[in-house]
Amino acid sequence: MTTGRIIERKNGWGYVISAGRDPVTGKYKQIWRVGFNAKKEAQEALRKHLNELDDGNAPADITVGEWLERWLKDCAGMKPTTVKSYASIVHHHLMPAIGKTRLDKLSHKDIQRMYAKLENNLSSVTVHKVHRCLRAALNRAIKRGYLRESPMSRVDSPERHSPKRNTLSVREAMKMLEWLYSNGYVAYYGAYLSAYGGLRLGEVCGLQWRDVDWDANTLRIRRTRQRHNKQDVILEPKTADSVRDIVMPRNVMKELRTWRERQQEASKEAFTGWSEDQFVVRKPDLEVPETHAFAKGVKIALKDLGLPLVTFHDLRHTHATWLLESGVDLKTVSQRLGHSSITVTADIYAHVTRKMQQDAMSKLEVMMNQSLHSGEDL
Repeated sequence: MTTGRIIERKNGWGYVISAGRDPVTGKYKQIWRVGFNAKKEAQEALRKHLNELDDGNAPADITVGEWLERWLKDCAGMKPTTVKSYASIVHHHLMPAIGKTRLDKLSHKDIQRMYAKLENNLSSVTVHKVHRCLRAALNRAIKRGYLRESPMSRVDSPERHSPKRNTLSVREAMKMLEWLYSNGYVAYYGAYLSAYGGLRLGEVCGLQWRDVDWDANTLRIRRTRQRHNKQDVILEPKTADSVRDIVMPRNVMKELRTWRERQQEASKEAFTGWSEDQFVVRKPDLEVPETHAFAKGVKIALKDLGLPLVTFHDLRHTHATWLLESGVDLKTVSQRLGHSSITVTADIYAHVTRKMQQDAMSKLEVMMNQSLHSGEDL
């Protein structure tokens, strides 16, 4: 139980509370309140304060900014990229807006006002990321005993509108891949897998030869590889649905066999052992490439060729767009991409499916007009 005592000062009365050990820093914390005119007034204030703390709302004088800093240190179990993203949101958006507000005084109105200001300068996707970050931080504050309830329960979630992704045509993508290959860029291998299989960058980097099922023409997505503090970190895929098997075209499997043979030959020449646990995408000297090398290579190729500038991640969207325009159903595309639900896929590719509907209606109109002119029944 939290304890406190009354203190007498030259200019009045006050109290000090021993708030116990901080669950994040491990240090003991004291809360001071002074400026009361009478001892009885200080005693009543101490009693109310202690009741609040014992109800699980401690320590009461911590600011939102102080809690967010502690929360970031308490995020050790999260993926490095997630922690990095949260830290950026905390320092660039949350701290300036609500960092000085006392945590227990933060209201849903404060949060809604912050969202309104952010929406004037940021995309809906970014504002939604801020919302998710703050919600996670405040939920943790409840678990740690810093809050009794979260003001987020009364906050309207900001609308999220997925932006239209830039994509390449089949001809443009082939030109880019040919350029990367002929110029010796390791980005060729990553771009090839993303364009033909819809793999995320981390999935490309984490793919090992044991994940290739030659008989079923399938790639098994079981891990991702990310770069954090100049070290490789092997992690589980983004979500449970990201763990999936992707059937690949025969020409891709043939290309993969060529890559594998080259790596095996290079291993013999370098007198290094060969293992199915080795990564599929590697440099000619068998070194594992930096993850940023893929995005950099794609950017250089597109600029040199004068093609539309797309990001490496847009190659994944290029693959999905090709599938949809080829008539592949939305459910299959969603499973292939490893989305958490078909709703996510429908939201991202709404512009593609809208065009498909327009094309379908055009074909229907042609068929109906031909039938009317010929006098035949539909």
